[in-house]
Amino acid sequence: MRMDVRSTKFEVGSVVRSSVVEKLLVIVFFFLPILTFSQGASVSAELDTNIIKLGGQTKLRLRIEHTKDVSIAFPQFKDSIASHIEIVEEHKLDTLSEKVTTFYKFEKSYTITSFDSGYWVISPIRFYLNNDTSKYIETEPVMIEVKGVALDPQKDVNDIKEPLSMGITLKEILIIIGIILLILAPLSAFLLYWFFFRKKKMKITELFQPKPLSAHEKALGLLEQLRKKKLWETNQVKLYHSELTDIVRSYIDERFGVSSPEQVSDETLAAMKDKVDENTFAKLKQLLQLADMVKFAKAEPLSNENELSMNNAFDFVNTTKPIEVKEDKK
Repeated sequence: MRMDVRSTKFEVGSVVRSSVVEKLLVIVFFFLPILTFSQGASVSAELDTNIIKLGGQTKLRLRIEHTKDVSIAFPQFKDSIASHIEIVEEHKLDTLSEKVTTFYKFEKSYTITSFDSGYWVISPIRFYLNNDTSKYIETEPVMIEVKGVALDPQKDVNDIKEPLSMGITLKEILIIIGIILLILAPLSAFLLYWFFFRKKKMKITELFQPKPLSAHEKALGLLEQLRKKKLWETNQVKLYHSELTDIVRSYIDERFGVSSPEQVSDETLAAMKDKVDENTFAKLKQLLQLADMVKFAKAEPLSNENELSMNNAFDFVNTTKPIEVKEDKK
């Protein structure tokens, strides 16, 4: 999934070397120490792909760029890099800059995985400057979607290998059969009641696993969760619009087969032009374009614009969800 939040960067200014200016900067930095946090360095975090299957893998790439008068080190991780995100392998540090340069570039990759399906956020990763814990810069948060593995209950279950031949006595066989019957008796009674007394046909698999959510049910649930977070009300406008468009793009992917998570907004709009009516298309266009303005042009939407994007997302999903046809029960 390319969710527009995959690759983010804090850009910083260069260091002025004049001795007179340095003295003035010392005075300025005394009152505004936060300005030194990003002086002469920048960091970014990027995923090779924002969508993996349950237990699948992708690479998280951390990059730093800094002038030679600034020292910066990569953070150290143990077994995980965030909640629900585990590190499979830590790769060697790569040098991206030329041998003769005043600006140094390095990259460190981590192969990561997750065994929990859902949408997970890798929080901003902090880099300290010049071994000073009071001076640091951070990456933007990165979102990853972990998709569950769909199982087909209609397929036969095959043995991995042939059963082992065990030399057991008739007495042991009878004991084993007795134990099995004791275990199966309550379950058999329940199944008999369910299938015959209630006169309801049901596959055994439906008794033990929940019905998977449809694309629109999943999207509406995630939108409601996002609304309750109140991100834009707490000045997290960029994260709010990123998560909002991620949910809508994933819905479009599942509902219409359009690879919206891997497309820019114009490509998604072009693909959806003939799939929805004009009013629904206008709502999709509004929320995608406003999100792009926030993420790339650093726009600051009004409160009613933030609310409009959320309302348009709900309307888009509800308008385009499949129409359920109820069968008459005789």
